[in-house]
Amino acid sequence: MNFTKTTTVLGLIAGSAMALAAIPAQAASLFGDGGIKFDKTTTVDFWFMESNGKFKSTLSVVKAADKNNPLAILFSEAAPGYDVPKTDDFHGTCPKTVTSPTGKCHNWFTFKKDVEYSLLLDSGLKNPNLPDDSDGKVWSTDELNDPDSNQAWFTPMGDYTYQIAFDDKGAGPDQDFQDFIVKAEIKHVPEPAALAGLGLVAGTMTLIRRRQKQ
Repeated sequence: MNFTKTTTVLGLIAGSAMALAAIPAQAASLFGDGGIKFDKTTTVDFWFMESNGKFKSTLSVVKAADKNNPLAILFSEAAPGYDVPKTDDFHGTCPKTVTSPTGKCHNWFTFKKDVEYSLLLDSGLKNPNLPDDSDGKVWSTDELNDPDSNQAWFTPMGDYTYQIAFDDKGAGPDQDFQDFIVKAEIKHVPEPAALAGLGLVAGTMTLIRRRQKQ
């Protein structure tokens, strides 16, 4: 084996790995209570975690510019809106009470680039005489709520992963942020430069194997 040449190739791999580490991760322009907006089309996975409260709620994705018209339902509670037998907190679990439209505890949505979105938690109207957007609905984006208020906490759980905990208006703004809780994971797509770097690493590994056979 030619150790000098092999060392050179290994150095090339190490350099490639360092270059990959230096490539900045493509992150969301916004992903929090200020809105949801990506600089490229991005898929986000959602998992239902738990709900608490006797109101039957539905979580949907909406465009910020059209906040009352759901684009897709992520999860919804079946009647009565909590597990039976009920607990003091009217606890809801999946798949017993809450599921995606396909009956799963997981769902996903692809957000188009440069479009601002929000998550809508609709717990039903308590007073049918009130406007459709003034009662029973809260949005993950503060400024979409009337009045402007924080109704969802985005808590980082790791790389590209967040817990989103809602406080509904079912029993008034108690700000407990445990009425409807989901986990969201932003799918990371490698940059073209990163893919090229991975190709370089694969190529140099092939070169090493060939040299070892010589």
